[in-house]
Amino acid sequence: MWSQLALGLLAASAALAQTAPLQISTVSLPNGTLSEAYSCQLIASGGSSPYTWGLNGSLPPGLAFNALSGLLSGSPNTAGTYSLAIRAVDSKGLTAQKSYQLTVFSVFAFSPGVSAGKVGVAYKSSPIVSGGSPPYAFSISSGTAPPGLSFNTATAMVSGTPSTDGTFKFSETARDSAGRSIVVPITLTIAPAFIAVTLTDGYVGESYSYPLLNLGENPSSKIESPLPPGIKLGAYMVAPAQNGFDQQYVPAVTGTPEKEGVYKFEVLFTLGFPFGGSSRYDFTVKILPKLPPIQFASPLPQSRVAQPYNAVLLSGGLAPYTFIVSSGSVPEGLAISAQSLSLAGAPKFAGDYAFTVDAYEAGGNQASQGFRLSVLPYKIGSDNIVNAAAYTAGPVSPGEIFTVFGADLGPEALAKMVPDGQGGFGSALSGTRVLFNGAPAPLLYVSYGQVAAIVPYGVAGAKTVKLEVERNGVRGDALDLPVSDIAPGIFTQNGTGTGPGAILNQDYSLNSASNPAERGSVVMIYATGLGALSTPSADGSIVKGIATHLAPVTVQIGSGNAEVLYAGSAPGLVAGLSQINAVIPTDAPTGSNLPIVLVAGGIKSQAGVAVFVK
Repeated sequence: MWSQLALGLLAASAALAQTAPLQISTVSLPNGTLSEAYSCQLIASGGSSPYTWGLNGSLPPGLAFNALSGLLSGSPNTAGTYSLAIRAVDSKGLTAQKSYQLTVFSVFAFSPGVSAGKVGVAYKSSPIVSGGSPPYAFSISSGTAPPGLSFNTATAMVSGTPSTDGTFKFSETARDSAGRSIVVPITLTIAPAFIAVTLTDGYVGESYSYPLLNLGENPSSKIESPLPPGIKLGAYMVAPAQNGFDQQYVPAVTGTPEKEGVYKFEVLFTLGFPFGGSSRYDFTVKILPKLPPIQFASPLPQSRVAQPYNAVLLSGGLAPYTFIVSSGSVPEGLAISAQSLSLAGAPKFAGDYAFTVDAYEAGGNQASQGFRLSVLPYKIGSDNIVNAAAYTAGPVSPGEIFTVFGADLGPEALAKMVPDGQGGFGSALSGTRVLFNGAPAPLLYVSYGQVAAIVPYGVAGAKTVKLEVERNGVRGDALDLPVSDIAPGIFTQNGTGTGPGAILNQDYSLNSASNPAERGSVVMIYATGLGALSTPSADGSIVKGIATHLAPVTVQIGSGNAEVLYAGSAPGLVAGLSQINAVIPTDAPTGSNLPIVLVAGGIKSQAGVAVFVK
């Protein structure tokens, strides 16, 4: 019983194995070309033959599909890409289907895109290929490309820089993947090099001469396009006859231009000994309108010390120009520019200047003009006035030591005030004075760029004061400054208003990172701008006694308050410099750069000042 069943199963399996699944064996459809005969036989396998065929999708116009044989054939007449689904049906009605794409290419065409070239000028062709069956391959099938050019077999581009002129013949061949080929004969002309040269501009009505180039002895030349009206090609002597040699000339364009415009002309030169040969040049010259006559400007606008200045002196004429100051002198810091025809720079010193300028232009004309120029003093602004200790701008206070920044405020070398016979500082130094409402202030030092002085105590009670700097008897513009009873600032060791303070330890040594003050010890702080004293001092006097400040003064070290033992004038030093003796708190933090601040009358000194504690 079992054996009969097994034999039946084996027979059934054998029958099934003899019938393979139905499938379409054709992997892909070959591409076609417009108007060319096309044929593709579809093949099926498996299932039960015979087969019939079906098609979904649109065939390329011109092609037909045989449903009995599976033959796709005809001559396509419309290029494009078509999507098809082809179906095979066997005798038992089983179906297999497969999708395809069929591309119809346009007619194979090739244009090398070759045009004329010129020696020394970069060259490339613009080939165009279309249709057929990509990819394409290219070659030079006869002859060679001109020297200096190369042929790209992947793109058919001819490129490079031609090195030899002449007419060159060769053939290019294009092939597609279906074996089609197109051969195109080519004639490529490479012209001799034209060397481009731009000449110096000329002017209508002005004599013009320009040597073109040195071509050896006895050169000859030929104009191949018109020169500017009024200009001709002639000879220009570069060396007279001597030592047995004839005089030497080079070709030149000379004459008097008659009409403005941009002119281009070509010249073929035959070179003389020792060069030989010939060369072509492409010259460009611009002829500008007739020049106006040379003419000076007058008068000059006034200028100001240290401020940029630019005044045109001259117009007209032909560059290049030459200027000579024939009398007097221009202010230091200013100079005459032959390029911009102007007097430019930044004057260094105030004053009234008189000078004469002679000008010469390339056309041979000249002119002379006398000038007067007034240079005003430096204009001081409120930001030019700073507390000499804090280096901050703001209101000034009676007795405050302050600094004025600017230019031409004093001599170029620093001059320091020496106390007079009465032991005081004077109010005039090296031609400089600083005045408050017309009253001179004591001076400490003066220089070209800055002045240090002391605000007179007489400004107390005023809301504003008029400040003027006088240099060699000439006063600058007045500046209105606000006045405050107190404007405190601590002096620093580096003179910038920040960093280690100008502070002495209890033993009168300088406080520093390497020499800190001990907790509980006394330090002496030097400051200015702390206001009126209990015993008034004369402006600029040397303090002989002790006088305390009327405003209460406190000292903050770190985050704590220090006990102030004294806050007043500094004996033996100039009035306006204050000394504050304070005790380092016993609980003050130790280390470098502890902040220290003065508070006088409720107003704080600048931030960023440090004291050192151990």
